[in-house]
Amino acid sequence: MEIREEREERQIRVFDLFISVCQRWRSLLICLVIGAVVLGAYGWFTSASGSPAKEPAEKQEDVEQKWEDVLGPYAMKEVEQLYETQQEYTRLSEEQNTETDLGKKLENMEHITLIQYNISSTRGRFTDDQKAYYSYLMGDTDIVPGNMGTYDHRENVRKEEEATIGRHIRKKYILVGAILGLILAAIVIIIKYVATSTIKTAAETDENLNIRILGRIEGSDRFYDKRKTALDRWLRRVKRKNKQKLSFEDSCEMVAAKIRIDGEKMGLKKVGVVVDSNVNADWMEKNDFLKEIAALTGDQPEIEVLDNILGRPDTLHDLSETDGAVLVLQIEDSRFLDIQYERLLCEGYQIPVLGAIVVE
Repeated sequence: MEIREEREERQIRVFDLFISVCQRWRSLLICLVIGAVVLGAYGWFTSASGSPAKEPAEKQEDVEQKWEDVLGPYAMKEVEQLYETQQEYTRLSEEQNTETDLGKKLENMEHITLIQYNISSTRGRFTDDQKAYYSYLMGDTDIVPGNMGTYDHRENVRKEEEATIGRHIRKKYILVGAILGLILAAIVIIIKYVATSTIKTAAETDENLNIRILGRIEGSDRFYDKRKTALDRWLRRVKRKNKQKLSFEDSCEMVAAKIRIDGEKMGLKKVGVVVDSNVNADWMEKNDFLKEIAALTGDQPEIEVLDNILGRPDTLHDLSETDGAVLVLQIEDSRFLDIQYERLLCEGYQIPVLGAIVVE
């Protein structure tokens, strides 16, 4: 119950959360690109279904009535007869192309020539209104009497077909997709940051675990600088800007001094340095600051390094023979509950926890 209550009291620092989100800039960039591509593709496919808005078409009866009001029945009948003649001319021309009988072909040719002459002579006598009505019947133009918005019918149909069939990229879909991808990625990172049980900052050790900080070891800079970009290193410096700045040697001396003082006041002869199993083992081997701390401390009190007391019975037995304990944890790797269990285990053996060394 105590562990659960203390964990519920964990505080999320907004600045550290913001920097942690920025440090995942690769994930943010990937999600941004994916969102832009997915929604951009959706906009490209759906663009084929869109077409320009059309005004409601007039009923055929209303249009015919308008033409009759302008032309009159007789003039309108003449145009309609010419239209029928034109249809007959078209039919005969198509038959002429497929006819194989020479005699029949000559007869059709005479008939076609006569019809063509009649069409030309009749159209020559038409008024402008009759010619307009004839073009309307032929489908060449969309002309309605009294409507000055006349336009080429075939060209209009072609444009509408292009607008209906042709696809194009919609920039607003790409922009919205990029923003949504960025927001979703940030939400996932924030949820993971809040829900993950690892220790995010050294302040959590003091505030939430009730363990004082003996020292902070800036030990992972070399490894970090080799593997990360300049942007990652800059974000790391920003995150550490307002924190205590000590060199590696000064940090070791500060920890050794605190252990000596506690040892003198509490009469400790042997202190166990408990290393959490999640601390970077490779870095510990290359930069064994614990040996340097032990050398600075000397035998007042004696320092014994204990590795993973939660998983190794031999180190647990060695812990029971010490007079005090110092916990070693690593930011963003050591788990909150593991440090709690290590502290409770020490208290169960009536071994006072002097504090924690935080590897950042």
